[in-house]
Amino acid sequence: MKPTRIGLFFLILLLGLGARGAGPAGARRDVAREIQSIRSFTYYPFARNWQTFDLKTYEASLDEMKKVGANAVWLVLPWVDFQPQALPSPVWNEQAVRNLDRAVGLAEERGIKAILPLCYLGAGWSPQGIDARFWTLDPKTYAAFERYALELVRRLSAHGNMLLLLYTEGSEPALDALRDSPLAVASFKAWCRARNGDVAIWNKRWATQYTWDNLEPLLPKGASTDRWTDHWRWVADLMVKTHGELARKIKAQVGDKALLGYHEYSLINHDWAKGDSPIPKDNPYDFLSFVHYANFDQAPLDRTEENMRVKLERFRTRYPKMPLLLGESGADSYHFGFKDQAAAAQRVLTFARDTRIGVNWWMWRDFVGADLSQCSYGVCTPDGTPKPACGVMRKIWLGK
Repeated sequence: MKPTRIGLFFLILLLGLGARGAGPAGARRDVAREIQSIRSFTYYPFARNWQTFDLKTYEASLDEMKKVGANAVWLVLPWVDFQPQALPSPVWNEQAVRNLDRAVGLAEERGIKAILPLCYLGAGWSPQGIDARFWTLDPKTYAAFERYALELVRRLSAHGNMLLLLYTEGSEPALDALRDSPLAVASFKAWCRARNGDVAIWNKRWATQYTWDNLEPLLPKGASTDRWTDHWRWVADLMVKTHGELARKIKAQVGDKALLGYHEYSLINHDWAKGDSPIPKDNPYDFLSFVHYANFDQAPLDRTEENMRVKLERFRTRYPKMPLLLGESGADSYHFGFKDQAAAAQRVLTFARDTRIGVNWWMWRDFVGADLSQCSYGVCTPDGTPKPACGVMRKIWLGK
């Protein structure tokens, strides 16, 4: 039977809606499957900023990563590279943004996802006008970051392979200067009052003699367990109010085209907040990410699986429906040597496969110019020669 013009219109419309729903950015996007299938490396060209980012070397590295079985790449994005000045008014480095856009595109062309952590800042990585020690406490500096993050994501919006991240590490107020910051003192005091308006309760808990006039944040040296816990509970509340609100704005902007995760190192990962969470109750995130590095000083090869399982179960107990990514894992060959680094990789990747979580290994290639333990996490030497860990990963990820 020959279709009418109206019938043909509706058929095309339905086919179009179905295609969008079945695609990576559609309404039927299987986020759990996407995250648990992540096999990623961090690509970190040390001491090279995004204005001078070497796209040719990066492109060749993507091809080599894919041969090992990787389907994602974690890019290190210092805020200062893209916005050398944030306040009083933003100044963008357009070449850096173009290079990042091309880097994400090169990954997309190869079917590789780009993991984009948005809040990399600290010593040497912070734009003009930003005090990295207390940037989440100051409404002006956090607003500047919010504008930066939303604009950077908007500029990358042509791509459909992005996994965006907000995270705790580097966002918490600086421990070594809390009492020197009026912002930190006022914020912590307000948090305590909101939790319990009787200062005597806090004094009993901490074995102190404060009044509301002189109550201070944590002094790390000699802090009691309860004092330590309450510090991190305050940080968790701060992350809910800052990153949590920004997460809602990012999700409203990107819709289903990009996924947004929260990468957690301390509050849940190490349970320093003892049950309190940086994740808002309405949970605007698509997935959660955690951290486990093999640590040479803590019998890593004997306890790697045990330590990872403790962290994994902590996340799964609190967020049973959330897809999980082991977003930072690794072992340096300076302490371990090539053989034990490969053994650590075997345990980490096998664990990720068997527990059905995604994994990112820090990092693809070693570099020079820093502490030897920090620059030897790669599965390739600085000249690109594969280490034994590379072969182990290829066997687990590709079966060959």
